[in-house]
Amino acid sequence: MLSRRKREDPDVFGIVTFGFILILLAGLIVAIPTLFPSIINFLFDMVWTQVTPGIWWWAPATPAAHIIVYNAMYLFFLGTIIINIIVLVLRVVFRDSYRRQIESIGGIISSAGITWAAYAYSLNYLPVTAFATFCGWLIVFIGINVIVTSIGNWLISSYM
Repeated sequence: MLSRRKREDPDVFGIVTFGFILILLAGLIVAIPTLFPSIINFLFDMVWTQVTPGIWWWAPATPAAHIIVYNAMYLFFLGTIIINIIVLVLRVVFRDSYRRQIESIGGIISSAGITWAAYAYSLNYLPVTAFATFCGWLIVFIGINVIVTSIGNWLISSYM
């Protein structure tokens, strides 16, 4: 069996990931100077909207007014894919635990799915159901991340 670091070791690459995300956010703020006011306008524009008979969801009242937020959201999730790939490579190169490598793989899968959902939403944001669909896809891909990570950890604990 290959030697791997103990689980008790601090997750240095988790901290590196947090640092990369802060850099990504700072880059978006610098690249899109109107991002904060756009996010505030987006949040204040949210209303309860009936997406199907009997089902209400929180969605923007004027979806066309928030294109800056949709594009920034897409770029953020695209950046998280790149960050997760970099961190996975670092985890493999520096022989971090298999569990943490599996978590990075789950992060890549969910980031890719959420990026796809954000891209689809940025292209088709006008229907009332679009925001609810995007939120649904977020939940699906977070669930896929949990499943991939759980199965991977189970395989590691069963066969290693």
